[in-house]
Amino acid sequence: MDSISFASSTYTHVWCFIVDLAGKLKQFAPKFIIGGDILKRDPWCFDLKTCQLQRLNNLPTNVATSLAWKNYADAGLNIIHFKGKIAGKKTRIHFDTGTRFNAVLPTSELTPTAYIEIPGADIAEALTTKTVGQCKNIPVEISDYRFKVDFIKPTDDGSEEPRLNASFLMGKKWVLDYEHRQLLILSQ
Repeated sequence: MDSISFASSTYTHVWCFIVDLAGKLKQFAPKFIIGGDILKRDPWCFDLKTCQLQRLNNLPTNVATSLAWKNYADAGLNIIHFKGKIAGKKTRIHFDTGTRFNAVLPTSELTPTAYIEIPGADIAEALTTKTVGQCKNIPVEISDYRFKVDFIKPTDDGSEEPRLNASFLMGKKWVLDYEHRQLLILSQ
């Protein structure tokens, strides 16, 4: 696309994909997706208390925690990978703000404590329900930042690494800074 105006800025030469998400994802379809092509051009502040997104001109100084990510040669365009631990085991973690559930790999040593039905769909598959294992209150460590989240354990979803959504950031303000490859969690 030649240009798009968003958040009081005009972005030129933007990747634009037109996909029938409502036809595949039904009631779970997002109205709009802001991709890495825009997010990587400026720092963006996500306020998950007020549900607001703001483009920043400068990085904030009230940083409580900085989580650095690394570019891997085998990673897709604009994908964020953290080096970390899940349940004490070192792993590469795919941070995906667009996924509904945190997920470990089917080969993970974690034992589900329950099995639940979840809705699932993607661009290629229509909405269905799937039975997955549920692993609750699992410790995660990225840099020196520690927290606990729930994971699902699908039988097979084609993932190559565990996925972490933004649930561990709920109620917080945080900044995605692609230029310096860091996620900044701001002081309250």
